[in-house]
Amino acid sequence: LFNAVENYKSGIQKKLIVYSIPNHDAIQLVYGKESLMISDSGFNANDRKIQFHIQSNLWSLNSNCSFINYNEMADNYKTETIFFHKNFIQFCNKKIILIKDNASVPMHSQKDKLEIDYAIYCNNANPELGRIADNMNVKNIIISSVKNNWTRKQIESYCKEMKINFFDVKNKAVILKI
Repeated sequence: LFNAVENYKSGIQKKLIVYSIPNHDAIQLVYGKESLMISDSGFNANDRKIQFHIQSNLWSLNSNCSFINYNEMADNYKTETIFFHKNFIQFCNKKIILIKDNASVPMHSQKDKLEIDYAIYCNNANPELGRIADNMNVKNIIISSVKNNWTRKQIESYCKEMKINFFDVKNKAVILKI
């Protein structure tokens, strides 16, 4: 009976996980017994880092994981629960943007701002925070473990001022049920 309950739970799980891995970005989208790890090529190519940092979590999630380099994300990638377009991800009705640099923040008019559920700062990105406010309504900002302390403080202060939920993965992974 216990195994049946665990199989059922793992079959319906939907999670966004941003791992705390020094000098790397690792974002996992978990949907049932499948998951997708979006990370930098330095992490994807290093089996020892994968085993040390995330393997036990992959086992506990009871999911098959595929890996993709976020710098090589296809312009259009689509599965039943995930859709990519450039640095935008649609996952289980949540809109996610990976902010890798200033070019990652699209330009929109004030009245046509993009509605974003999660903005994830990765790749040591340091875009102008005002540019985000001008172009997007962001509900949550997640900072990957790559950011330096000064940038972290700037983003945290901005989030408090704008009343945006803030998650920092410097010391601990962020696991959000979707």
